[in-house]
Amino acid sequence: MLFAGDLLFVQHVPVLDGSVRGWLKTIEDLARIPATSVVPGHGGVSDWPDALAAERTYLQRLESDCRDLIKRGMPLAQAADIAGTSQKSNWELFDEYNKRNATAAYSELEWE
Repeated sequence: MLFAGDLLFVQHVPVLDGSVRGWLKTIEDLARIPATSVVPGHGGVSDWPDALAAERTYLQRLESDCRDLIKRGMPLAQAADIAGTSQKSNWELFDEYNKRNATAAYSELEWE
């Protein structure tokens, strides 16, 4: 049994308090841990490493959307309303946290 804490969110949209690039790298490192089940920071006990799939997809989409919006010259305020929204139907509390996540990811990625 793996206790992942807030590195893994199940059902509840992830809350990006740090680096989107760093979190994605950490997900790849976590996926190599030999376990059969995981206790996430948010959500119920889940199969491991399958539980990482939705979170990985969300963070990759957020990163990709932000990079695209930055390239297109879209200002942060507008980008925060758009980035990641294709994932809305997959997550609880999406409206409460996605704009915050998009703002953090955009702010990190605009200086690449």
